[in-house]
Amino acid sequence: MADFLCLIDRGMFLQCGPKELVFHRPANLEIARSMGIFNLAPARIEALDPSEGSSRLKVLGHELCGPYLPGHLLGDQGYLCVRQSEVAVYAPQTAKSPLNQLALKVVGVTSSPRGIRIEFENEFVALMSEADYQLLRDKERLTLYIPEGAIYFIGK
Repeated sequence: MADFLCLIDRGMFLQCGPKELVFHRPANLEIARSMGIFNLAPARIEALDPSEGSSRLKVLGHELCGPYLPGHLLGDQGYLCVRQSEVAVYAPQTAKSPLNQLALKVVGVTSSPRGIRIEFENEFVALMSEADYQLLRDKERLTLYIPEGAIYFIGK
């Protein structure tokens, strides 16, 4: 695979850069959707702390802590963008940290080449091994844990 990528649509360059940047930090919502590997949800910036290098986003009624978002202001609206492979799934009472959790209803489960693909309300998706899923298979709601470093904000 190439070290540098250019995404082109109808002759227009949408995003160019090192493949890690393009795959981890899509330039806009349409690019993130077209890749099909991201969870996207409406988000609002609740706090910005440049001295701590952190931010807080309000997402689906929950607050998530993430890295500082330079160039954005309090109250900015946009989208949480997190790779499906970065999301960890736990039973509601066993989540590893009280921070960065979303408790969501399971709406579908399918096998995938990477294990089990769990679909949640609000179009969230998580991937996990079949063995790990067996411990959670009877739960209607599960807790998604999103690491701070996995959080990316796409402004409107």
